[in-house]
Amino acid sequence: MQLQDPQTGHLSLVSSIDAPASNDHPRWVELSKNSKTLYALMESGNRLCTYTIDATTHEPIYNNDSYPLIPPGHDALYPKMYRSDVVFTSSSGDYLFATSRSNSPKLTGYIAAFKLDPETGAIVKQICLNPTPTSGGHSNAVSPCPWSDEWLAMCDDEQGFVEIYRWKDEFLGRVARLDIKEPGFGMNAIWYD
Repeated sequence: MQLQDPQTGHLSLVSSIDAPASNDHPRWVELSKNSKTLYALMESGNRLCTYTIDATTHEPIYNNDSYPLIPPGHDALYPKMYRSDVVFTSSSGDYLFATSRSNSPKLTGYIAAFKLDPETGAIVKQICLNPTPTSGGHSNAVSPCPWSDEWLAMCDDEQGFVEIYRWKDEFLGRVARLDIKEPGFGMNAIWYD
């Protein structure tokens, strides 16, 4: 945790905490809409860990909760072949989406969806863990639409495309795809209205 000096803009370290496991390698964090829960995506651990934000110190406290971002057993079956990518809340803050990607074009990446408690931001349940069309390359980054829970974009840089997903009745369906056919294209998508 860092504190910014309002006069100079400089940051100073206030505190830090270790990841739950030494091989987790935290990559990405997202805060619940009510700022009570922190979701930490573990790139190497291929899981999502949750933390409660202490109301007094504002420090994250690990909840001993984690959720898989690849199917159970894949880490043993394919050692060091997966690395998780990003995590984002939906526009309303009712859902959370996270992705993983593979180091091999022979293995798919995955996209996960979670239902969140509206008061605490805690994960109520993991709704799905669906394979993506390709490994995702260096990306497989999901970008929820900022003004609606219904739409998500996901970039693939293995083959070079952007896909649009529809999130309706807690079902995630692919509805559109734009092939750029440029490997290395599209690490992240932004929404523009």
